[in-house]
Amino acid sequence: MTATLEPAQRATLQQVEGDLARWQSTVEDAAEQGASDPEFLQRLSESLRQVVATANDGLMPPLDAETSNELRRRLLRLVTIDGDDSRAPLDVADEALMEAEAVRHIVRDVLDGRPATGTTTKDQVEQLGAWLPRVPVTQMAGLLGVDRRTVTRMRADAGPPSARLELVWRLVALLHRSWTDEGVMAWFVRPRIELEGRTPLELLGDRSAEQDLTDLARRGRTQRAG
Repeated sequence: MTATLEPAQRATLQQVEGDLARWQSTVEDAAEQGASDPEFLQRLSESLRQVVATANDGLMPPLDAETSNELRRRLLRLVTIDGDDSRAPLDVADEALMEAEAVRHIVRDVLDGRPATGTTTKDQVEQLGAWLPRVPVTQMAGLLGVDRRTVTRMRADAGPPSARLELVWRLVALLHRSWTDEGVMAWFVRPRIELEGRTPLELLGDRSAEQDLTDLARRGRTQRAG
């Protein structure tokens, strides 16, 4: 099972996401005002390096290798974006804004996809309902491998979540921003070449398949449900 985020780790990543959002807002305001003086890129870089330093400090062990590598690559790209004679400062700023948004997307995925220590069965079932409000209880029960009466009992269960519930919770956390409720459910029942023709639903009870499912869901966040 992927390790959970401790409160301090979660707080660090939340700070990174907030700092990047504020940095983006500052750059966008400067761009709207036509900032293009020779010192613009230098100020842009200096203000960003502190944010990236905090982000690097926040890359702690619970991050899986793929997420950590992707985040570090994006952060490195952010602090090495330089202007040249062929590009105006504002063009460079636009590229930096896009990279910053990519970093924020990854951080939000991590925050959504890693439960805080102490998260209960009740918390995760309620969150699934909030993320997928149009999914009937019977379909949710199918995802969780239980009957609908058990789902009702789980909504009042203050105990730790089962392995299957936590996995479904993490997968939906990665998918729900980019897909409709119906699209998320379709993702679980669609055969995948990456899974040797099996569906994610078939593998929810297989502990050895958790990383493959997580990687597949992470890639799926860039798609759109029809």
